[in-house]
Amino acid sequence: MKKALLSLTILGFGLTSFAYASDAVSTIPTPTSGFSVNLTGLYLQPGANNLNYAVYTHPLPITTPNWSQVSVKPGYTPALNLGLQYNFADPMNKANIDWLYLSSNSTNSFSSYGVNASVAPPYYFGPLAQALVGTNATSKVQIQLDNIAMTLGHLINLGLKIQVDPFAGISGTYLKEDITSTYMGNDSSANPYTVTSYNTSKFTGIGPRFGMNGSFFITNRFAVSARIAASLFAGTMRTYTNFSSFGAGNHVAAYTVLANQSQNRVVPEVDSKLEVSYLIPMRGGKSNLTLAAGYLFSAYVNGITQVVPTALVPGAFNGGTLAVETAGQTQSDLDLNGPYASLIWKF
Repeated sequence: MKKALLSLTILGFGLTSFAYASDAVSTIPTPTSGFSVNLTGLYLQPGANNLNYAVYTHPLPITTPNWSQVSVKPGYTPALNLGLQYNFADPMNKANIDWLYLSSNSTNSFSSYGVNASVAPPYYFGPLAQALVGTNATSKVQIQLDNIAMTLGHLINLGLKIQVDPFAGISGTYLKEDITSTYMGNDSSANPYTVTSYNTSKFTGIGPRFGMNGSFFITNRFAVSARIAASLFAGTMRTYTNFSSFGAGNHVAAYTVLANQSQNRVVPEVDSKLEVSYLIPMRGGKSNLTLAAGYLFSAYVNGITQVVPTALVPGAFNGGTLAVETAGQTQSDLDLNGPYASLIWKF
């Protein structure tokens, strides 16, 4: 994903530079002072590398097994971006404030019913899971993102058709990932068990943001643009891991807290987009409406932290008891990508 982000950005700037060299007619529209309101609808697919929730083992007995990871694969979900821009008395100087909001819910389940196999958590598969029969695993992933950025920019015309907009400012973010995974089945004595894990990661941070937009104006109304930007967030990472369990060896539902911790962290973020836009003059040129469409890439590096078991006491899980021998902390990136469409009103 990060290589694709960089490659597409370089490609966008390269195409605009090539087109500029082939034409000598100025088409860059003249900016005017005043406000602009930006309403953007996005269709984004979130992704993370901590979404494996089970291991499918087949066939049993375990002499020659095949193991495969079972994961939640989030689909595309609607997101919203609202922006406000002000061009100063010198309209080449401007200020922006943007807010991006995403809330995604994804679910997946996997069952070994009717086959000589087992489905177990990633920390309890293999020989330990041979006694699990009629097993089923379900995982639900919720991802939320709130990001607000305030920047100052300066428009620079490079010749007759290319305009660049370096910008810098401050940005704040809130990232949250909730994973709820439930494992159900029977032990070798046909006694039912249920174990549910709850993993929550929250990060709140603030820090500098900087980047550059580049646009090639094919006409004074139609443009192709590319952007690359980055933020560096310093803040607090909170991690919670809890379990509820019930089974033959545990006749009353038990609740276990594995992690409830907070730590200071620095999370880098990088984003890029490619866009085409069309400007429609209004009110005799005193205002205008711009229609834009493009594709966005974004990555929050190590923006998610989990504390998970790495080994359980042998046999305990089969009876519906969560007895952790060892645990470890893992980190994951949060990636976003998808198309968007914007409506920008300058007045």
